[in-house]
Amino acid sequence: MNDNYYQLTDKKAAEYVLGHQTKQLLALGEENRWPIQVLGKAPMLKQPIRIQDWLLVPSTMDSTSLPDQAIQRIKALY
Repeated sequence: MNDNYYQLTDKKAAEYVLGHQTKQLLALGEENRWPIQVLGKAPMLKQPIRIQDWLLVPSTMDSTSLPDQAIQRIKALY
């Protein structure tokens, strides 16, 4: 078999896993009565970018402190 076969198989497997994880996260949110809203779909940033008046930075560069409620949700995920 050629490399393209493996790439397609791996991509489909990755999409399945991501879809399954998404369903698990949504179910956890419903169980905890967390408001859930899909805001969009975008790749993770690797470097800062400016869009109009907004400066978007990768999460590893963000020093914003999280509210206690957000920290509790993150702990619940793990």
